[in-house]
Amino acid sequence: FLGDSGSLFIGMVLACIGMISLFKAATVTFVAAPLILFGLPLMDTTSVFLGRLFRGAPLFRADKTHVHHRLLQLGLNHKEVALFLYGVTIVLGTAAVFLTLQQSPATFLIGVVLAVVLGAFLWLARRWRNRIRPDPGSK
Repeated sequence: FLGDSGSLFIGMVLACIGMISLFKAATVTFVAAPLILFGLPLMDTTSVFLGRLFRGAPLFRADKTHVHHRLLQLGLNHKEVALFLYGVTIVLGTAAVFLTLQQSPATFLIGVVLAVVLGAFLWLARRWRNRIRPDPGSK
């Protein structure tokens, strides 16, 4: 959605943050903060890629398995999906900033636990949806 200029800008900002963090932060913070900050797009891309790989589907063909499509299938409308994704991004961004400020392994562990809880919530939401309205492609 960003286009070339937006993607290049975000890449430059991440590189600058990485260079600044290299001198100020612990290694765990240096690696974990960007992963947490961009957790949603990374999780979405990884899950779609692995799903296509396991199904034998073409890797570079569009489909309806991205997180926003899945949330729409759960019954949310476009506005609710956008607000949900904004909320997840705010939580992950706040966790990344908090990790950067605290720089302790306990803070990283809290972030991991939050990510696992979010993943479990999404998994349970999908199972709940399949009980109400079975997906024709699911087994």
